[in-house]
Amino acid sequence: VNGNISDEKKKLAMEFLTFFASKEESRKWVIPKVGSREYYFGYDAYRLSHMNVEDYVEQGFDRESTDAYLYSIKEGLASPNLVLEIRVPEVAKFGSILDIAVINHLNTTKGITATNQMRRDVMTDVTANWTKIISDYDARATMEKMEKMLPQYQKLRGVYGELNENKNLIGEVRWVGYALGFVIIAMALLFGGWVAINRKHRVVKISQPIFLHLICFGVVVLSCAIFPLGIDDSGSTERGRDAACASIPVRTKPCANHDLSMCFLCHLPLTKFVCSIQWLVSLGLSLIFSALFSKLWRINKVFAAAATMKRVVVTAKDVLTPFAILMTLNFIVLLSWTLVDPMVFERVYTDELTSYGRCVPQGNQWKGFVATLAILNFTALVLVNVQAYHARSINDELSESKYIGLATLSMFQILLVGIPLLAIVYDTPSGK
Repeated sequence: VNGNISDEKKKLAMEFLTFFASKEESRKWVIPKVGSREYYFGYDAYRLSHMNVEDYVEQGFDRESTDAYLYSIKEGLASPNLVLEIRVPEVAKFGSILDIAVINHLNTTKGITATNQMRRDVMTDVTANWTKIISDYDARATMEKMEKMLPQYQKLRGVYGELNENKNLIGEVRWVGYALGFVIIAMALLFGGWVAINRKHRVVKISQPIFLHLICFGVVVLSCAIFPLGIDDSGSTERGRDAACASIPVRTKPCANHDLSMCFLCHLPLTKFVCSIQWLVSLGLSLIFSALFSKLWRINKVFAAAATMKRVVVTAKDVLTPFAILMTLNFIVLLSWTLVDPMVFERVYTDELTSYGRCVPQGNQWKGFVATLAILNFTALVLVNVQAYHARSINDELSESKYIGLATLSMFQILLVGIPLLAIVYDTPSGK
């Protein structure tokens, strides 16, 4: 009975249940006359008054079958192994999954002796499906401010106790990361706007505005990776967590309150796909590196021609080929990863009260995709440094090669130190 209804309705509901479960009324449904309407919708015996064989015989039941039926009930109730049916939300789903698994197992092993491994496989499948039911229910409970399944089950059994589980959740620190992400995006947009406004100024024209805009856009894309990194299972749906982890561009739905952390990134009206961490990081780095390379390559081609006393015109289109190639290769690799081995969010328990969330692939193909993306973008970083080195003697007014070289060298150092460090602390949530 819903606790939010009026006291009058609660009383009426209790009176109805009392009437329906009474000795006289329940007998009509538990021991109906054979052939009657109630006979086809009968219930199992659940009161002591339902255990009299003569009552069943009077209604037309077979004595021998009734004896066997009531005997099995009495023996079951007297057994020390008696366990009451689970009384939790979604109990019908639990029972359905178990029934299907058992029936399939019996059909598979018909005429043969089932091995222990076959039995363990059944248990593993049932456990996985039950765990998903619990996870989905708990996610909805979090969104709707309801109690999760485990506390409900414990309270019904009278064994409830608060557990101080350490889930290593990101917590409020995510807002610090989000704030910094917004600052970076705002600065990139501000600089991009400044370039657009002053695009006819001599210094800005020499700096090649088209590539400056591409660098700013690449910074925005790369910075957006901060937002899915802040997603865990505290207040987000399973779909939202998988979208943050996976290389799967999936169609978005309207922004819901429980997915506020993904709204900025994935639920804008013009956004058609959920952008995952891999897509944002890889495409963002590709935009930055290829724009820097094309920018420096153009300057180097002009000065190389001048050194041989040749007059040459190098347009932006002439040096956009490396940009197009790198972006296309990254997109192909990411899309292949999307289709072959997407990543999903999972919670790993190190003991009963300690766990952490992480993004994991569903197969082993991800290693090849990660290696390919790393080689592509690392090669681009090296080529940018090579072009910066060639442009080192060019006047700073015409080329910012020194500053670009320092910036890309810093990125190179971060990658060399950061990637091994992340690998070391991969299974250490506090370290990460």
